[in-house]
Order: sequence, then structure tokens, then C-alpha cells
Amino acid sequence: MFKEENYAYSYLYNSIKNILKIENIFGKSIDQSFKTILNILQKDILCNYRNILYIYSESWVSIDQISGIQISKTRKRSAPSILHNIHSIIVIQLLNEWMKNVNDLVVNVERKL
Repeated sequence: MFKEENYAYSYLYNSIKNILKIENIFGKSIDQSFKTILNILQKDILCNYRNILYIYSESWVSIDQISGIQISKTRKRSAPSILHNIHSIIVIQLLNEWMKNVNDLVVNVERKL
């Protein structure tokens, strides 16, 4: 389960990095929030998962080997701001869903202990 969550957060981390590469002038506030989320994901979540996996001698895939949402370099008919917003919404929804999953997991573990 920890591997799956680690991979999911790695995927989201790389997806956010891909969105930030768009450098949309209309998405500066969203980009700033994403930078904050990247920092939190890296320090407070991914590092902790890696430590847990290391303690239990579990192997895992490097974050560099996990892609993220791929953003097309060719922009047909869509303005960069629209693409930025669409990808941002998708990542935010995925992140929200995984945070709920982790919260449910923590609550279940606490009840069992």
C-alpha cells in the first residue's frame, strides 16, 4: 500500500512540475500554490514514504522513472492559459482524492491500534 501511495504522489509531483514548465503568465497565482504544494509533497510526504519503504527494505521505483501528466508541446487552437487551467484542475482533483485516501488510511490504522 505504501508503494502505491508513494507512486501516486510521485506521479502527482511530476505532473505539477510539468504544469510549472508551461510558465503561463495568467497562472502565476496557481503556479505559486503549486510550488508550495511541491515543497510539501517532497519534504512532508515523499521523503516520509521513502523512509518507511527503506526501513522495511522495500524496493521502489525512482521518482525520475515515474512520469506525470504529459503536456503536449504543440498547442492547437487552445490558448496556453486554457491548457494550464485544465491540467491544473486535473492535478488538483487527483491530489484531493489521494489526500482523502491517505486520511482514511490513517484513521483506519488508528482505530486498529
